[in-house]
Amino acid sequence: MENFYTRLCKNCGSALVFDPQKQKLVCPACGTEYEADEMKGENVVELDLMDTLKAIEQYNEDDDKLVVHCPNCGADSEFPANVVATHCQYCGTPLTGSTLSQRTLRPQGIVPFAITHDAAVMAFRKWLQSLWFLPNKAKKLKLEETMQGVYRPLWTFDFKTTTRYTGERGEHYYVTKTRRVNGKTETYQERKTRWYPAAGTVHVAFDDILVPASNRMSKALQEECRWNLENAVDYSEDMIRGFDEESYDVRLRPAFEESQEKAKPQIQSAIRRDIGGDEQRISSMDTSYADLSYKLLLVPYWSATYRFKGKPYTYIVNGQTGVAHGERPWSVVKITFLILAILAIVIGLYIMFNQ
Repeated sequence: MENFYTRLCKNCGSALVFDPQKQKLVCPACGTEYEADEMKGENVVELDLMDTLKAIEQYNEDDDKLVVHCPNCGADSEFPANVVATHCQYCGTPLTGSTLSQRTLRPQGIVPFAITHDAAVMAFRKWLQSLWFLPNKAKKLKLEETMQGVYRPLWTFDFKTTTRYTGERGEHYYVTKTRRVNGKTETYQERKTRWYPAAGTVHVAFDDILVPASNRMSKALQEECRWNLENAVDYSEDMIRGFDEESYDVRLRPAFEESQEKAKPQIQSAIRRDIGGDEQRISSMDTSYADLSYKLLLVPYWSATYRFKGKPYTYIVNGQTGVAHGERPWSVVKITFLILAILAIVIGLYIMFNQ
């Protein structure tokens, strides 16, 4: 039996899910394996940014608010805003409602999960154990039931920049001076700087500046993840089955503006190299952009929020690489003992040297 929102096992009728290890659809009930949609990357290409921005006012960027009919229990499951794939809120059947999305801009590609749930749990436990000053009770947290696989949207931007600048080049020189030290006169070299006006033009090209497109999780945590985008394949519902999928909360125009801010430090570094000398001052920058393009991709996270002493902490495991990141509690007792130990060592050394 096939359904618009899910694919069911032909043997037992259970909903199929994508297995990151086998890269196939698998029935969690009877273990039968099925081939997923062929994983190609033909459509994962840059789109013209300026053309899209000119037409963006005519595009539908309203929040997705989907209601999906579950073929297993027959209930209508209301998805959270901007979530287009999740599990039935009544029976837990994985559902994908991406075909119901009214968004004009939809993901072109997806970086498939390569890390299984069990491997993600192990990676996070290893990360927890490596943390200094973590409360001992936090290392015993049971995380298996709360960890969920989620595909989150990611903007990528390519462009070339031409920047005209003005500034100053500083060149160091030294003068000999004298001073009195312990009743004696000694000479020393004092460094000074001569400043000269500077102006010029630098060219810097950027490839795949990444801007997280989801506001559902800390941007700082999302920024910590590193992705191999060469492994991206065309968007396919088969890759999503069994995982959540989010639509973007960060719109294209503000995302592009953020990418411009991310490009500034590299442009400034190029200007400083162009100015030369021992020190540089940048007075003005006028940047123009060319060959602007973008992609909208989905990238995989294992993530959850756990509570420790009443306070929530969010953690993630990169679904492609298995690297864990997260927020963590601190042990006041361990930190206090460390401070007391350092004080004891300092006092001990002071007494020893004075004796």
